[in-house]
Amino acid sequence: MDIRQQEFAVAYASGDFENAEQLIVEALAEHPDDSGWLNQLGLLYFAQGQYSDALAAFDRAICSDPHFLEPLLNGAIVLSDLGYYDEAAQRFEAARLLDASTPSQAGAMGATTAPPPPLGQLPASLGVAIGRAAAEKYLNLSDSLMELNLFTRAQEAAEEACRHYDNARGRLQLARTYLAQMQPDRALFEIENARRHDPRFVELHVFSALLHLVRDERPQALDALTRAEMLADTTALGQVLRQGFASQSGTMH
Repeated sequence: MDIRQQEFAVAYASGDFENAEQLIVEALAEHPDDSGWLNQLGLLYFAQGQYSDALAAFDRAICSDPHFLEPLLNGAIVLSDLGYYDEAAQRFEAARLLDASTPSQAGAMGATTAPPPPLGQLPASLGVAIGRAAAEKYLNLSDSLMELNLFTRAQEAAEEACRHYDNARGRLQLARTYLAQMQPDRALFEIENARRHDPRFVELHVFSALLHLVRDERPQALDALTRAEMLADTTALGQVLRQGFASQSGTMH
């Protein structure tokens, strides 16, 4: 990764979208057909909700390099969000065929073992894969917004992720945004929703323990930590919480 790419990564992660765009503009002034920078430009617009501009950038990246998988998939996600389901399906199918024909990437868009309901009007097989990819981008955006203490926007991004692909990780992220906004009851409700998706997801039980402690419900917190420990919890938060219980009562060790 060169210096400009490093600077872009820092600006993007910190939410400095103006500086991030300026770095892309400078890079494209030197190499107008660089598919990597064009794809980054699309992602930058996508993060800001500028879907039409994002799609245009992804299209430019595809024209520059028809074998570049990511802008094909990104374009399908944008088209789906805009309601152009047929076009999204066609573009995703092209990405799927390209993925299958590329040995180094084969299987990168593999199927899920527990498919959620299909996305919008897309065929289920395409809707699931597009939904998963879109959800991942919204979750990454939510993480970045959380780091910037933009909790309401982080919540909205997490809600979008769950709308595209409702799973345990998305619900956990939504719970985190609620806790950051001092709404532990709503956070706990989302944790229970998440556990219906994946009751063996260790982080859910650990975060549940934290929420019960916030609500001053120590017995429930201890139960949640015990469940996490039975699932071989190795999270840093779980360790801290267990040490806290051990120092106070000697119950956990």
